[in-house]
Amino acid sequence: MGKNSRRIALGLAAASAALMSATVSARAESVTLGDGLTLDYSGYVRQWLSTNLSEMPDTVAKDRGRLSQARSQLRLDGGLTGANFKLHGSGRAVKEVRTGWQHDLKGQGASAGHDMTDYYDRAEIRELWAETGLDRITLRVGKQQIVWGETDFFTASDMVHGFDYSWRAMLETENEELRKPLWLVSTVVQIPEAKGEVQGFVRPGLDRGRDLGNSYDTWGGRWSPQPYRGYYRDGIISYDADHPDGDKSTPTYGVRWRGDAGNVNYSFLHLRTFRPDPIVNVASNPTGHTPGGTVGDDYHPVINAYGVTASGYVAPLDAVLSTEITYIPDMPYNYDNRGGNGLYPLSAVTAGQILRTDAGVKNADLVRAMIRSDFNVDLRRFLFTDKTSFLSFQVFDSWLPGFDKRDNLLYWPGFQTKLKQHGVTATGMLQLNYFHDTVNPSLATGWDASYGGAFVIPAVDFVLGDRFRLRAEADLFFAKGAQSGTSDSSRDVGFISFFQHNSQFVLRGTYQF
Repeated sequence: MGKNSRRIALGLAAASAALMSATVSARAESVTLGDGLTLDYSGYVRQWLSTNLSEMPDTVAKDRGRLSQARSQLRLDGGLTGANFKLHGSGRAVKEVRTGWQHDLKGQGASAGHDMTDYYDRAEIRELWAETGLDRITLRVGKQQIVWGETDFFTASDMVHGFDYSWRAMLETENEELRKPLWLVSTVVQIPEAKGEVQGFVRPGLDRGRDLGNSYDTWGGRWSPQPYRGYYRDGIISYDADHPDGDKSTPTYGVRWRGDAGNVNYSFLHLRTFRPDPIVNVASNPTGHTPGGTVGDDYHPVINAYGVTASGYVAPLDAVLSTEITYIPDMPYNYDNRGGNGLYPLSAVTAGQILRTDAGVKNADLVRAMIRSDFNVDLRRFLFTDKTSFLSFQVFDSWLPGFDKRDNLLYWPGFQTKLKQHGVTATGMLQLNYFHDTVNPSLATGWDASYGGAFVIPAVDFVLGDRFRLRAEADLFFAKGAQSGTSDSSRDVGFISFFQHNSQFVLRGTYQF
């Protein structure tokens, strides 16, 4: 196989693992209407069923073997393409059935005693945009998604949009199902003389507060971090989308140069966007204005990010290597000088000890870096696969170059863990194919080298004819230092520790039309 053919084949294999679930989830149809008009449409009906695999120390009822999720979803996509324009719309309707286990969480105090399905049920327009082109310029206006970045599990520069992690954490295979679309004006200007293009967008500030940044389960549901399952965090921490440092109506923007240099694809970018994860405006030491919550308000401050990405085929390794580096000056963090007790341990709240001035918000420069390698490996002799398999490794680091442990920056508000200078996470993925790509096992793994903990996700995707798809998946978490209760003062809680005792078995069925 020639060099170019090998590079193309390997690149396609690398893309196939990320795109496989998406490509089997939509069965596009086209109708020619005449006068140069084409109508495209697709959709699916999907059902999730999740079962707890562990007993949880922060709940009072039995957990193992009980249904944690029964979610139904309808998705419709449609587009109209003409000679010099395209219209696109996408909608999604979700309905969940409250399980007996969720009812028990409600009785424990989750969702303030309200029906927990109210947090999940919704019908929404996911995308609605119009696009036109003139010579080298393409202009798109409306509600849309923009993806800038190379990372898979953890984002470095893919920060245009936030993600909704409240109903499935970060475990859904298609990021577009979790990504929050925004109302944007975006453009692409082709510059073939320089073998590249300029991409840009402006967000005028028309979005709702809940559309900004990452969202998490804060009402004590199935993806609340241990030990807060069954605990209504929203009762003490409100959400503020009008904070002076993170006002939803504040315009944001981004610009990126994307080009080719020989065998390397590269980009440079600048983003002015919202901090992906929220921080707390502490009531005892407010920043910007006085919060409304008893302990404080969650908010997403506006930040600046500067990044570079690159990817290309490396012949001696027979691999596609990718890297991404993002610099965020003055990244806001919560801090706590009170001996590592966190911003709002439940014991301090109930004892009325939350009024203190040694917690608040500080800024620190942050560098996020990622390197990934994608391989084709021939396992046919050992695992009897139909063809070569896809193997990928990724290492991600969050580095604080001016780190001073006396700043007492918190890893996550509400937990006692202090930030370290480096936060290193490694992930891997293996994709296999059998029976002419109709049975496709996979294995995803991750290890938090800095804060401890690991996850293992074995799965099998079944292609059942043209319209049916089935995925069986186990989400297995092995955490270090997880808090067993709200009064526990563990200082070793990392992101994976949030999911301790929350391993799940998931079935996902899709009918596409």
